[in-house]
Amino acid sequence: MGSVCAYNNPGKLIYANPIIKVPQEEISVKTSEDNCLFKLKHVENILEVFNLEMNSTTLNYSQCKKILCNLGFMIEDLENPETPIFAFISSFKYQEIYPKLDLMVACVLLSGSRLTHKINALFDIFDTKSQEILKKDKISNMLRLIYKTSTYNCLFLAVGRNGSLEIKQIEAYTTFYAIYEERFVNEFIIIILMDNKKITKNTFTEIICKNFYSFLVFPSGVREYAFANYIN
Repeated sequence: MGSVCAYNNPGKLIYANPIIKVPQEEISVKTSEDNCLFKLKHVENILEVFNLEMNSTTLNYSQCKKILCNLGFMIEDLENPETPIFAFISSFKYQEIYPKLDLMVACVLLSGSRLTHKINALFDIFDTKSQEILKKDKISNMLRLIYKTSTYNCLFLAVGRNGSLEIKQIEAYTTFYAIYEERFVNEFIIIILMDNKKITKNTFTEIICKNFYSFLVFPSGVREYAFANYIN
C-alpha cells in the first residue's frame, strides 16, 4: 500500500503509512454521533454485517439497500430517480491507530441522471480495456483537478471499472497524492465500482478489512453520481 501524502505545513509534505498491520479484533472505530464502538473482528463478521449470500459474486442495488438498512443508515428518497441517494455514518476515528486522522465511512447509493463532470473525468482515467498500468502523474493531476474545484477535504480514487483493474493492482492505485492547497486533507475515499465482475464478495470484504478508509459502494452499472455534505 502506498503512503498517504498529506499537506500539513506550508512547503512541507508529511508522509505517513496508511496501513498498520494489527489483528482485526483490535480494530475499533467510534462515531461522534452516538459514541458507540463498531468493531471489526474478522472477515466472517464483515460478511455477516453485510448479509451477503455465500454464492453472491457482486452486489446489486437491492443488496446495497439492504446493507445500508441493516447498518442503520438514514436513507432518503429511495424511489426518486432524480435524487442521489446518500447514506452516511458520522466521522469514525481509529483512536488507537490513527489518532490524528478523522476518517469517515460513507456508503452511498445513487440514482438519477445528473453528472458531475469533474468526477466523471476521473472515470475516464480508468476507462481502458487494457491491463496496462496507468501513470501515477496522470492520476495525481486528475485528483488535484477534482480537489481544487471541490469544497471537500477529500481525495477520490476510483478502482475497478470495466475490469480495468485487477484486485492485485489496487495497492498500486491507492497511493494518494498531496494537493497543494491550504486545506488539510483529512478524508481518504476509495470508490469501489461494483460493476467490475472481478470485485467479488470476498475481495470486497477483504478491501474493507485491509484498507478501511472511507469507502463508497455503488450498485452494478452506476456511473453517474454526485456528493453531498457529510455529517461532522
